[in-house]
Amino acid sequence: MADAFTFNGTDVSAYGVTLVSRTVQAMADVSASWEQRGICQGGVHFGGQRTPKRWTDSCFMSAKDDDTLRGYLDSLRTLLDPRGGDKLYVHGAEGDLVAGLRRGQYCRLNGPINATLVGFWCYQFELNWINVRGTEVDSSENTAANQSGTFSVVAGGNTYAHPTFTSTRIGGFTLTNNTTGESLTISAVPASDITINVWNRTITGTSGETTINLVGYMYPGGRFPRLQGATTNSFTISAGTVSLAWRNEWL
Repeated sequence: MADAFTFNGTDVSAYGVTLVSRTVQAMADVSASWEQRGICQGGVHFGGQRTPKRWTDSCFMSAKDDDTLRGYLDSLRTLLDPRGGDKLYVHGAEGDLVAGLRRGQYCRLNGPINATLVGFWCYQFELNWINVRGTEVDSSENTAANQSGTFSVVAGGNTYAHPTFTSTRIGGFTLTNNTTGESLTISAVPASDITINVWNRTITGTSGETTINLVGYMYPGGRFPRLQGATTNSFTISAGTVSLAWRNEWL
């Protein structure tokens, strides 16, 4: 798929899409701070300001007949719906690189898909993207399962990574990254599992079939623990076990 891309794990070439060029937009110097995204915890500013990445993909979509073409476009619009939030975009050319160099971007579509019929069963259109995070990420995920007590996690990249932590502990616990000094304490919660999403600043749990927002069980002043890139991070969990999943991030 060297002339297309995957989005949220779906290869868009399956919808007849061919990517013919990419343009980095001049408006990419617009800065967005974490406060502007509403991500500020107890007055602590996480990560400073980043420049969002913006680019435009010029594409064609072709099919064997009109009905198939319209179906392809409907499917693509559903896949790229920006209301779904940030999803992983990996350019097809990344497939030509060795696994250790393959990277993607968490981004969303920044505008509608305006398709023009330019031939028999062929659309031409542009896709405008924005990556507010301003980083690239490894296209493969790293994991560390069932960690307890004090443990170490080695992170790559050259900037902070934002992991997801999961724990099956129902009682309260404190999770601390001793390397960054960021620590999060959660009181006892009525849930069978806990998921801490560091990027989204959310704490959720599932009790039976009900998903519960557990941010209210977080002690004031807590800081969601990130992973410092290009180093070994020392963590401590005060009780129970925790598993991590993350992608190394690159400026």
